[in-house]
Amino acid sequence: MICKQIMSLLNNAPKHRARRSRMDSSQICTQPVAGGSTGKPVFQQAPKLVSIALLLLSGAAAHTAAAQQSGPGSSHADLTVSYTADHAKLANVSGSSFWLSGASAEAGFSVHRGLAIAFEIAGGHVSNIDPGVNLSKLSYAAGPRYTLDTSQWTSRWSQGRSSGVFAKALIGVAHAFDGLFPSINGLNYKATSPAIELGGGLGLALTKGLSLRLPELDYLHTSLPNNGSNSQNDLRLSAGLSLHLHRLNQAN
Repeated sequence: MICKQIMSLLNNAPKHRARRSRMDSSQICTQPVAGGSTGKPVFQQAPKLVSIALLLLSGAAAHTAAAQQSGPGSSHADLTVSYTADHAKLANVSGSSFWLSGASAEAGFSVHRGLAIAFEIAGGHVSNIDPGVNLSKLSYAAGPRYTLDTSQWTSRWSQGRSSGVFAKALIGVAHAFDGLFPSINGLNYKATSPAIELGGGLGLALTKGLSLRLPELDYLHTSLPNNGSNSQNDLRLSAGLSLHLHRLNQAN
């Protein structure tokens, strides 16, 4: 309604002002999407978020390099790359579930014992969820992650390799594009919303600094517009490899 009122005022303004002020409504205000988004188009926000993600990953590398050169201590950083499969469904359509295939990267920084701060970037894509309709999603999230050492219970079947179970709670932003997202003014091809991710999994050491993360199960909640509840509750399965970078506690 506010956008319509602005357009009405501009169109009824004197001609010498209208020439400067009259413009398409999409330039005056952007239809906000569900979930409290700022309403800015995704292509304006994505470069900033990608830059932030790259800085976080660069920070992980710098933090690790400094830790390895600083002598005794207990600092720990890890980087995980995984294959992901997200299970989702179309709104208000029974039996319309589908899977998005993609990948994720997660960097973690130890805070105290098993507690760490994790930063995650994940993306997925699916084709023809409806005739001629595709869907791509990117999410950026951060939050606490706790890992419990389970080596004493798994040593029999893991052949003495160390292991641990972890749980994490992340919050961030989800971007969807290449799809159809309803709004008051029609259909949009892009949308954005807050994202909440809760999950966990098992890590099994392969070598001194490399471990297998399998499986990982996450719940992902988003509020993208869908002409229904504007709420999505997706399930993500993933498996990957983790690189662990330690500060040595004692000289070799």
